[in-house]
Amino acid sequence: MGDNLIEQSVKLLRVKDPLFKRMGASRIIHFATDDEKRMKVVELGEAHGLVNLLKAVKDDRTRKEALRALVTCRSEFDFLAMLLFFSYATLKM
Repeated sequence: MGDNLIEQSVKLLRVKDPLFKRMGASRIIHFATDDEKRMKVVELGEAHGLVNLLKAVKDDRTRKEALRALVTCRSEFDFLAMLLFFSYATLKM
């Protein structure tokens, strides 16, 4: 059941409207409950897309949902790399 929902959620992240981006991130949080589904999000390339979303969107609620989705999709090693990348990206802003 979950693959199609994950793919639809990832597609919502690519829409220009911040509301849809926030909904996509929120859906990833709810549907990516096990390692297989989390890896599906990573395979679709949206872990990096969520980091870019954090930089690009000016809406704080959307940023919050994107950060929560990143934390949901993390592995132990990726989480440290993501934090380092995000802190570097924040310094560049």
